[in-house]
This record gives sequence, C-alpha cells and structure tokens, in this order.
Amino acid sequence: MGFYVLFRRHSLLNATLYFGLFIASLYSFVFPVFLMVGSRPGPSFHVINYWAHLWMGVAAAFTPVLFGRIWPRLRRPGRTLVTAGLAAAWLTPYAFALGQATSWQPGAEAALERAAFDRVTLQPDGPLRVAVGGQAGYLLTTRLGPREYETYAHVHKAVDVTGIHLTGRLTDQTGTLAWCTGDTDQLPGTHDVRDPQKYFPVLDRVDYATLAVICTGPIGPHSPGTTVTVQWSASMTMHGERTSQSRDLSGSAQAVLP
Repeated sequence: MGFYVLFRRHSLLNATLYFGLFIASLYSFVFPVFLMVGSRPGPSFHVINYWAHLWMGVAAAFTPVLFGRIWPRLRRPGRTLVTAGLAAAWLTPYAFALGQATSWQPGAEAALERAAFDRVTLQPDGPLRVAVGGQAGYLLTTRLGPREYETYAHVHKAVDVTGIHLTGRLTDQTGTLAWCTGDTDQLPGTHDVRDPQKYFPVLDRVDYATLAVICTGPIGPHSPGTTVTVQWSASMTMHGERTSQSRDLSGSAQAVLP
C-alpha cells in the first residue's frame, strides 16, 4: 500500500491520507492494544500522533518536488541553505528526545517515584482472628498500598517492594498479650505480564497486598470481647524504574478480640 500510494499514485492528498490517517490510526488504535503494555494514551497522545503524521505526509509529497524540480536549479548557496534546513529538521527531534532522556526525564521520574513511595501505607485489614488451629495466638492481617503509579512516560506500574520485615504487638491495660513477627521477600508485581489485555487486571490485583503474621504470647488468647491495642511496624525497600528507597511504616489501632 505504501508503494502504491507514494509512488504509483503520488500526490499531496494520497500522501497525507496515508500517513496522517492510516499510519496514525495504527499508533492510536492498534499499538495501544497490542504493544504499549501498561499505557493508557490520553487525548494529547492522539493529537500529537495525528499532527506529526500529517506533516510526515506533507514531507513525503514535497520531497520529490524538492529534489526533482527545485534542487537542480539551485546554486551552491541555495543548496547549502536547503541542506542546513533539512539537517535541522532531521536532528531537532532527536536532540529534543536526547535532552529529555539525559537531563529532564531522570529528575521528573525520580520525583514521581518518591511521591508514589510516600503514598504507600500499611493499615489493618479486617479484625483480629484466632490463629489457625485454635493455638494460643492471633492472626494480624495488614494491607499495604496503593502501589500503582504513573511513570514519566505515562506507563502505569506497581511499586516493587522487597525485604519486608513486619512486627507487631497486642496490649491491654495489664501489659503485652502477644508479639507478632513475619518476613516477606518480595511482593507480586507486573514484570512478567506481556499481554496488554491482561496487564491492567493484574495491576489492579497487586495494587494492594495483604501481609499476615501470627501473634503469640505467654498467656494465650484472652476472652472474647476484650479490647486491645494493636501496634505494628514494618521495614521494607521500595523500588521504581530509577530509584529505590528504604521505608519504615507503623501505626496503632484499637481492636476487639473475637
């Protein structure tokens, strides 16, 4: 199709329709579905996409005119000027992208990741439960999140969390009833998801993670209805695309023993 439009039926209309409509539509409607894993292109993406491909079509239509009709009639100063203009038009987008990647993007990406790290909290997830098997202890369940954030490139990802060490304590007016401790090496993420149609359902599932630890003490479970204070703290390392940060999360809440 490209050969037919650009060579057999070469015209400004055909070139702009080919690039500005057909090729641009592939970027707007086909690529996001099959190739752009984790991206949700917004209106600005589509506007820039169609605008850029429209001018690509104009360039494809004008290039044969430039080199077939205008170039042979130009003298050396004119050819130098045209060559400089073409070089500037070719190099400017690459220079802009290089400048973003080397100086602008790293700082902006790091700021986005720090903000994502700061949004993550650790809170109780449901009431205390008697430990499995009726042992002398309780099950403390906590909820870590949200982990989803949007990168500088507008890709939705989950903050990676590794090296989690969770501790807790149950107390009442008489003192400590039980201590809790547990470790988790790494939380599930989206790194292995390559199918764009499956990516966001997986991202939704891993946005919040459940961490559970067994709390045990020397005096065993108290009678049901006893009000206790639950204290918890966790140390972990959070990772983004460019930065990592050690975080300590803690808190406390009142709970009624089942």
